[in-house]
Amino acid sequence: PLDHSNGRAIRSKGCVFYSPNATRNIIIPTCYSENMYLFHSDALLNDIFQKPIWWSDPYGWLSFVPCVPSFMGIFSCLAGAPCITCPDGEHWFGLDEISLHEWSQLESRLMFTYKMLAIKYGTLAITPAPPSFSGYKRKHNTREIARRCTENSRRWFILWMGLLSYAIAMSDSQFVCHDSHSVMYPKWYSYLAECTIPETWLTGIQSSTICNFSKPCLHVGIIVDIPELQKTRRPMYHFFLKFNIPFWYVWGPYEKRQSQNFQLYKALTPL
Repeated sequence: PLDHSNGRAIRSKGCVFYSPNATRNIIIPTCYSENMYLFHSDALLNDIFQKPIWWSDPYGWLSFVPCVPSFMGIFSCLAGAPCITCPDGEHWFGLDEISLHEWSQLESRLMFTYKMLAIKYGTLAITPAPPSFSGYKRKHNTREIARRCTENSRRWFILWMGLLSYAIAMSDSQFVCHDSHSVMYPKWYSYLAECTIPETWLTGIQSSTICNFSKPCLHVGIIVDIPELQKTRRPMYHFFLKFNIPFWYVWGPYEKRQSQNFQLYKALTPL
């Protein structure tokens, strides 16, 4: 049976939205078209960064974006204020050389790791812009512009963390022996290791926010239409519960009537 102990209903736009696993207040957004590209501007970061949107195949992964990401381990280069420098004799500002190299390497590894998982498991997603889209690699006229660009770039990194987290959740979660010591690893780990991705990086992913699906690690979450849960390739509600991803759905007269005859609606009936 579905656990409703952490459930809560909210009213928005004349409808009741219920979540069985989230108690926070949210703003119900308009539905984005599946064919709309959301990542063409830094300005949209405020709209999609920490606000749940309606589920769609291309953008469902946004539900896995961490609300409070941890910049530890392989993401330690993103911690703290960006180091903006102005070389002697120059008239431009930018990220210091060490940070620039670390951020660039992190970007490449995140994007390549996701690409390999998407190829293997057929993950459907419209990917966000690369973090460098916001300009952390570029030279800028003022220190303030350089700082703002690096801050925006860091937020794109967080979106990529959410995308990779979703890809891992959607992959085969079975464990297999990966080495001679009979240590058990997830299949995605073994597959990526076979793709010559360094195991230090894979171990770092395992111990990072990306693979933290515990309740204390809050994620943005998603809003779903119950009928959408029944479509092919769409995750069922068990998926969101398993990975502690908050989800909300409309509960009104129609849903109440459906709960008299259909098991899915019965399971989702608020207490």
